[in-house]
Amino acid sequence: MREVNASEVVGNSKFGRFHIMVFMWCLFAITFDGFDIAMYGVGLPLMMEEWNLTPVEAGGIASCHCSE
Repeated sequence: MREVNASEVVGNSKFGRFHIMVFMWCLFAITFDGFDIAMYGVGLPLMMEEWNLTPVEAGGIASCHCSE
């Protein structure tokens, strides 16, 4: 059985355009995956004040994943 030295493989690898594109797509996905939660966190204090929500109600709204 052949042994593979991970340090050697990584050391001999080149970081090219393909890797940059993979990195950018992953960054894009991670950024927009959490965008809805970030916007909810920004708007939550205003919504709680405007609609007289308790923390329990606001948490329930945040945890609701409504789908059709």
